[in-house]
Amino acid sequence: MTAEGRFDVPAMIAALTPKTRLLMFSCPSNPVGSTLDADELQQLLAVLPAQCLLVFDEAYYEYADFEADYPDCLGLIQASGKPFILLRTFSKAYSLAGLRIGYGIVSDPLLADLIDRLRTPFNINRVAQAAAIAALADEEHLQATLAHVAHERRHMVVALQNMGLSPAPSMANFLYFSTPYPAETINQALLRKGVILKPWREDGYTQYLRVSIGSCEDNDLFLKALASVLAAQKDAD
Repeated sequence: MTAEGRFDVPAMIAALTPKTRLLMFSCPSNPVGSTLDADELQQLLAVLPAQCLLVFDEAYYEYADFEADYPDCLGLIQASGKPFILLRTFSKAYSLAGLRIGYGIVSDPLLADLIDRLRTPFNINRVAQAAAIAALADEEHLQATLAHVAHERRHMVVALQNMGLSPAPSMANFLYFSTPYPAETINQALLRKGVILKPWREDGYTQYLRVSIGSCEDNDLFLKALASVLAAQKDAD
């Protein structure tokens, strides 16, 4: 990712070699939330070695597809003629995380057959399958969920910016942002106020946190708590 939280496509291309066998990443990105545009994806597809399998994780697809400028990634990947597995899930926009059900779209039936040979027995139960079919049929509920997330995400971006923060561009149901302070310090202070975020501990990202888009009440609670915590940190400095 670039410093602005976008895909660093030139760096991804530079990392590919004739020996690269697999390229796997998520779009929208987890944990950042940013996406590739059509030109960036086509640039990447054009230089993929012929033997390289692209595993394209679209777990947050529904949130991104709700936005007008998200490209038809599946169509672009199919048109490239490159081998691929595209992954989607019912755990995010459909809220069925506890049922552990998702699906893949592959470039070749033989690839699906190979994957099926590695699949564990009874890995998807009947309840999960019935719930997934019901979720697919309830388009009205899905659209209401996506509209809520899009509206609240925009609201939270503006609020964070008003605090002097710069959340990464996101088409997912979360925002990724940094503060001037260690993420764990902010996280612990927020926990004491009843707010749970995810702090990052990897080198170079120890000031970053990720917040999920929740109900209006939960989001307002988070924003109020964060403003209070940041003010207290500033006073302590």
